[in-house]
Amino acid sequence: MNHPLPIAYCKNTIRQATRMTCLICAFAAPLLYAENTHTTSLPIPLSLESAVLMSLDANPDLMVESFEPLIAGTFVQRERARFHPAIFAELTQREIRSSETARATGEQFDAEIEQTQLRGGIEQRFSTGTDVTLSAGQSAESSNRAPDQDEASITLSFTQALLQGAGRNVNLAAIEKAQLDLDISISELRGYIETLVANVERAYWQFWLAKETIDIASQALDVAQKQLDNLQQQIAVGQIASNEEAVARAELARRRQTLIDARADAQKRRIELLALIAPQQLDTAYTPISLPEPPVAETDTSLQERIKLAERYRPDLQEAKMRLEQRNLDTVVTRNGRLPRLDFFAELAKVGYGPSTSDAWSDISGSGYDVQAGIRLHYTPGRSAERAREDEAMFRQEQAVAAIENLRFQIGSRVRMARYELERAIKQIEASAETLLHQQKTVDAEVERFQVGTGTALLVAQAQRDLLSVMIAEKEAQVQARLALLDLFLAEGSLLDRRGFAMNASDTGIDTHPYIMQYSRDQGIIDAEGHGPDPFSEEWHRALEQRANKQP
Repeated sequence: MNHPLPIAYCKNTIRQATRMTCLICAFAAPLLYAENTHTTSLPIPLSLESAVLMSLDANPDLMVESFEPLIAGTFVQRERARFHPAIFAELTQREIRSSETARATGEQFDAEIEQTQLRGGIEQRFSTGTDVTLSAGQSAESSNRAPDQDEASITLSFTQALLQGAGRNVNLAAIEKAQLDLDISISELRGYIETLVANVERAYWQFWLAKETIDIASQALDVAQKQLDNLQQQIAVGQIASNEEAVARAELARRRQTLIDARADAQKRRIELLALIAPQQLDTAYTPISLPEPPVAETDTSLQERIKLAERYRPDLQEAKMRLEQRNLDTVVTRNGRLPRLDFFAELAKVGYGPSTSDAWSDISGSGYDVQAGIRLHYTPGRSAERAREDEAMFRQEQAVAAIENLRFQIGSRVRMARYELERAIKQIEASAETLLHQQKTVDAEVERFQVGTGTALLVAQAQRDLLSVMIAEKEAQVQARLALLDLFLAEGSLLDRRGFAMNASDTGIDTHPYIMQYSRDQGIIDAEGHGPDPFSEEWHRALEQRANKQP
């Protein structure tokens, strides 16, 4: 919470945060290939990793969101500036024309006086509630009734708050609240990036599924065409009745419809993906090359470990905790605001006099001085407004505590549901593979029955139609398992760290600069193939700690 905010450094890191990842050599090859083949008609191979990196570099919404921490950082600087020393200077020219009466004679006469005063120095407010001023000044006075008189002085004065406004905890509260606003902004940016990465992965797998559906529908169309050709030959030689041809043609038309819908859906999914990763290249043809490997190993971790991980890494929970810290600071400030204003002030001046400026400064070491001290009290009877503000702060504090507990409950529920959904999706992969095996045997049996004359073309068409649905369902099960794993990582709040990205390691107990989103491949978090240690092991947390210690 005490890290400084160098604005220039912050600008560089935030603006380069979403660009630096695309320079990683591990994923550079697909991107370079994409640039070199942009003018050709061949689809450009696109891996899941490349899609994520492209989104972090080119997504316009992310560019807009990345300015929020910069804006929040300016408020920290503004609050810190209240305790910076300030230099002041003032020049005063005064002319007086009045009528005076001599005490000895009672005679009335006109008096003309000219005064010139120059004063300058340095003043500073301290977090203890102390105001200190060190100044030097000189004044010159000329009159038609008295000889010229110059005065030089060096003055040290300070004021110390004794009740209201006293103490570092009160005076630094505004800075700490601004710092918390900055940390909250960083947490919100992390949550936004996490959502963006999840949306890209989700769009990528939907695009992959659409492309697989096209391949399956194309194969099914070829099979239906071959069956129609064979059927026409059998009708021509009189082996079967001619009315069987209508069934085959109807099935061929259905396959064409399925292929048309699959191609349209693939175009839609492609545009949805490109809108996230390359909004300026919506007409570019890409083809997904990553495969949705079944996440079987992810079910080995216990549910309680995942809930603990979520309480540690969920950005919304971290934000809620920081909101509670702000409410605690509000309570401190409002409680202090109910006290009366009681200040002790003192001023010590060393003074020199003379008929000229030089004589006055020469006399500064003489016996002339000016000392004053006192106590100033300001109190508003009743203090109803202050009591109301304190009550509001206490209610908001209790509200923040309740919000955290409610959020913990929701996070636990979401992790549980995501875990159960992942288990279901993994079982569906096995079940769909078994269904596909038996459905293929069913099709073979119907074809054999039709060939020996005991079956009909309609039964064959229905069996093949069911086979087409089962083949697509098998691919859907694979994608659903990947999406279920993605939802589980989102529920944990560990998606960015599992993908090798990190923005803030302060939640691991390490005090580090929060603005850096650093790709951790070269920091030892993941290897060149994108694999890393078990995220629940000590090795993983040691890697995080080593990375954090390397950051400025």
